Amino acid sequence: MARRLLAPPFALGDASSRHWRKLGMLKILDWLELHPGETWQQRWDSSGAGDCRPGDWRDRVMSDLDDAGRLRPPDARLHSRLGAGMTQLIGGDVIRPGLPWLLTTPAPARLADEMGRVRDPAGMTALAALREASTTGRHTFDLALERVAAIMAAKGGPVAAITPGDCVELLGCCQSVLAAGPRTNPFFYQLLHAAGAFPTGAPPTVRMLSARFAGQLTVEQMIDRYDLACRPVRDLLVDYLRERQPGIDYSSLVGMAIGSPR
Repeated sequence: MARRLLAPPFALGDASSRHWRKLGMLKILDWLELHPGETWQQRWDSSGAGDCRPGDWRDRVMSDLDDAGRLRPPDARLHSRLGAGMTQLIGGDVIRPGLPWLLTTPAPARLADEMGRVRDPAGMTALAALREASTTGRHTFDLALERVAAIMAAKGGPVAAITPGDCVELLGCCQSVLAAGPRTNPFFYQLLHAAGAFPTGAPPTVRMLSARFAGQLTVEQMIDRYDLACRPVRDLLVDYLRERQPGIDYSSLVGMAIGSPR
């Protein structure tokens, strides 16, 4: 397995980058060997690192390796490289972390790049190509690609294997583990639908699948969530957001609405 992940297309970048990705991956495997299980996935599950406990999973890896005498000093830089090693294992479908963990972990980041490189280049390229024809802001679009990559990481398979039900599950996780705001935006569902990833007849918006997910709010709805007692102030904020709306993307608009009533 390790030999497969150290060969193309998994090998990446210059010699230094390849060295640190290799070291990070092998140290994670060393750490997983400290936990029971017949497969790497079973060892990951039994480690408890994917349970979204407070703290950084990399701290636990370093501590466990140190206690077991498997950490050679000085390995101070290893902590920051473990994310790259985990990216390698996720991209190779060796480990499938749960969605809550993928949404909250500080590392690895930018899984969309890895999925587009090693898991489904054609599928991720097709999604990214829609950016040019979209009026959605780049931040919202890139976040949608990361949400797609999170589903691929947790479920396995390419873009075409993602189902509307997977999207509903991810949005439910977003609502459970993330604060309300741009990061819970369901635009990734619309992106997958526009790319033809879903079967014919799939609803164009996630709201049509479940009433739990309201989709993009109007500016009135954004402000009215704060139940402002002074109507003139409320109307002033609504008018301001309406004026700004044509020139900014939805995520930025939500950010302004969050800050406005404070």
